[in-house]
Amino acid sequence: IGLSFSLRKMKLLGVSLPLATVIAALFILLLSRTTSFILGISDLQGLFIAGILMVSSSAIIAKVLEEMRSNHSRWGQLSLGVTLMEDIVAIVMLTLLTSMVYFGDDGSESVWMILAAFMGFVALFSVVVILLVPRLLRWLDLKGISELRMLVVAGLLLGLGWLSVYLGYSMALTAFILGAIIGSTPQRGEVDRLFEGLRHLFGAVFFVAMGMMFNVTLLPEFWPMMLALIGAAIILRAIAMLVALLLTGNVIQDSIRASLTLTPLGEFSFVIAFLGISSGVMPETFYPAAVGASLITCLISPALIRRSETISRGIEGAIPATIHRGIETYHQWLENLHAHQNRSLAWKLILPRLIQTVVLLLLVGGLLALTSPIYGLMRRGVGENLLFPNGTMILLIIAVGLFLLPPVVAIWRNVSALSMIVAEAAAAGRQQNPLPSVLVERAIASACIAFAAVWLFALIPTGALPYPLLAAVLAILILTTILLWKKLILWQSRMEISFRRELTVAQGANTHSEGRWNLEKLDKGRIPELRLEEFTLPADSLHSGHSIIELRLRPDYSCSIVGIDRQGYAINNPSAKERLFPGDKLLLLGTEKALAEAVTFLSRREAKPQWLDRFDNLATEQVHVPTPSSCNGGTLRDLNLVDRFGIQIAAIKRGETEIVSPGASTQLEDGDTLLVVGTHDSIRAFAEALAVNNN
Repeated sequence: IGLSFSLRKMKLLGVSLPLATVIAALFILLLSRTTSFILGISDLQGLFIAGILMVSSSAIIAKVLEEMRSNHSRWGQLSLGVTLMEDIVAIVMLTLLTSMVYFGDDGSESVWMILAAFMGFVALFSVVVILLVPRLLRWLDLKGISELRMLVVAGLLLGLGWLSVYLGYSMALTAFILGAIIGSTPQRGEVDRLFEGLRHLFGAVFFVAMGMMFNVTLLPEFWPMMLALIGAAIILRAIAMLVALLLTGNVIQDSIRASLTLTPLGEFSFVIAFLGISSGVMPETFYPAAVGASLITCLISPALIRRSETISRGIEGAIPATIHRGIETYHQWLENLHAHQNRSLAWKLILPRLIQTVVLLLLVGGLLALTSPIYGLMRRGVGENLLFPNGTMILLIIAVGLFLLPPVVAIWRNVSALSMIVAEAAAAGRQQNPLPSVLVERAIASACIAFAAVWLFALIPTGALPYPLLAAVLAILILTTILLWKKLILWQSRMEISFRRELTVAQGANTHSEGRWNLEKLDKGRIPELRLEEFTLPADSLHSGHSIIELRLRPDYSCSIVGIDRQGYAINNPSAKERLFPGDKLLLLGTEKALAEAVTFLSRREAKPQWLDRFDNLATEQVHVPTPSSCNGGTLRDLNLVDRFGIQIAAIKRGETEIVSPGASTQLEDGDTLLVVGTHDSIRAFAEALAVNNN
């Protein structure tokens, strides 16, 4: 799931869809907890019910939209975007519920502390992974061994999953973040291909395991709860998503169709329900009720989506004219506000620094939240009194504090800059009785620093350390900050530059069609007869290797290829000379009739493509050059292995040296180990020729 999500996708989605997802989730949470209070259910049980209802099935929605050829319509894009963001909501809810079960539910204060620690851990983990994983994947690319990349990624996945569970979070959290970051790198396609078999295997195992826990004999006991969840999914989720999409500026009909599309409950509901019964929080009937509700909503959803246009027109026609005008006025106000923000110089200066400050604050909080489990490991390993009384905790806090000094300095500088910008903007906006900018600047800075200090001090594990010793440690850190102020600024700047470089590469590396082919203006009624459709060229297509102009799609079918997704990279508005290859995902533009004819034409296949047979017979094998050998000192050009044997040398291992993709002037030497590409027969003939020459 994480591999299908990327930083670039999140950036292209903008603020409206994540905001709509959060509004809908909060709406469902509020109603679930209110219902739980009325029915006398505990708050924690209400959270489990809300978690079930917050998540839709991205697989079902994507499949139905693809079959309806509506995944590039405006309402289809809204549905896909929201269900993508709901995966993050599911991860957050699963992690929150796991933490509450792990730490115990001691009231609202513990919930907020869990949330603070969780957000800090996510920020810290994300920053570390962004800085390290893309570099590691680039280094593995130099080795040119796909199996090594698979082993390293699998090792990272399992290791980080263990770390997440040890710290009291769900293993899905780190797995999702790791997948999302890998999904933003150029290596995403290769990693996705390597793990495709495992994904299908574990997908089947997952559903079999979930199905085995579905006890049909409990049907008389859980059917009322199941019907309640089905009704909440169809009615409550639809209303919540409709309100959220309207509040974020989407038109009425698109909002209604998208909210109806988002009714099927997702696979994460199984996991949340299982956590509820395994922890003893929810009754045993909760799991089969959740699974049954998910299955039935997934069965109802396709019919509901196919009739969504008729339903949306009926609902829109039933809305009173007064409410219509109110919604239009609100949307116009949102557009004016957005235009004002785009024109506002102060806003453009404030937003990047505000985001950076929040991320840094979460980063610092995350490391402070990890101090307690790290201290637990150290105490079990070296005891509490390392070098001197309470030495383990004192040394740990000093080490963590020194590590956090650069980001803390960055927070201080950002808060100072933000306060100055806001104060100047406030003073400039009042021609009469202008506010004293210095006082405003100091007030804003003081409030921000006070909030940050209270939040961070709440995360410091003060229980194991007397307050006088804690004050002494903090005094040492403050003195260090004063003495090394310029150095800390330099270190922080270097770290920020490195992070921005990796983040820029991650955002720009993966140009999937899902991010670039979002042509919203086409679906706003300007050209209503045209639509977009994706088509993947079959491996045995008759048109493989042909250029777009040779296909004559435009003159013969009134259809155009406006984009090509080739192995994870998008080619927007390809030229007429662009050739097509097996597996290319084409984005076609035309009327419904033209698209159907073009797809029929492009679907023509060869009975048995010859190149496919030749590819199936290719293999890579190692061949050892004997000593002595007649090829010693001969270059690959002189040996002419392609014409003589139909093979190529992919790599040469000579002692401790590896030569990957050797050139024509590379010489072979006795004792070399060759990585040979060719058919089994041709490689065997080459090896036999070497043995004959040796004899």
